[in-house]
Amino acid sequence: MPDKMQIAFLEILRWTLLKIRNETNLDVCRLLADHAHNIPEMIGNYTFEKFYYYWHTEKPSFLENLHKIDPSREFFDEQWLILEGFLIDTKAEWP
Repeated sequence: MPDKMQIAFLEILRWTLLKIRNETNLDVCRLLADHAHNIPEMIGNYTFEKFYYYWHTEKPSFLENLHKIDPSREFFDEQWLILEGFLIDTKAEWP
């Protein structure tokens, strides 16, 4: 996994923990934890397929469920912009 990609995922994990610590809505806490729980495995055993699945399945599911709870909330835009750059750069590898 490229360093900038790893840093973006680590920032998602860091912000997830900080948000869970300060969040009063238990549904948001659960959603954040569910979103982040596979990221350590992806960092430790990176494959493009895992990243592709995260980007096209886990991230949209997280956003959909988050907007059901609170449409005004947004998380991880900066990190996702970095990750999107890697997705564009590796488009030839898409299944």
